[in-house]
Amino acid sequence: MLDAAIEANLEAMRRDDTLITRAELLERTGMFDEALALMLKKHRIFKLPRIRNVDFEGDPDYFPAFYAGEGIILHLAGTVSAAMRALDGLRKFRFFITPEPRLENRTPLDVINNSPDKFKVVMECARAFHKEFGKAATSKK
Repeated sequence: MLDAAIEANLEAMRRDDTLITRAELLERTGMFDEALALMLKKHRIFKLPRIRNVDFEGDPDYFPAFYAGEGIILHLAGTVSAAMRALDGLRKFRFFITPEPRLENRTPLDVINNSPDKFKVVMECARAFHKEFGKAATSKK
């Protein structure tokens, strides 16, 4: 249900700058395309799947803007993303933006940004999330 709710709001998230294109991510971070490709391969950054032909200035890839935002600790977000390995981007995105009871009902993204001392708990939540949804994705194949 949460994935469907996120899908339904992708266009609005693009308009409010929650999601950015590949070109915007590269420009905002100063990263080169080769570095981005490597981070994608290692699952340290994820992109969202193309849904309903949303036109993002002709760019087929879009990413959470938090990867380019101020205050985010990119290394920590990358470590969390990598812990969830090859889970699809929509599920990873949901993990980062959904309040988690084990994090005092804060989102993992908020904890990474504002309480990096609680990073260990975020990682435990990410591993549990991967275990739950990784099996679900494998069983559907």
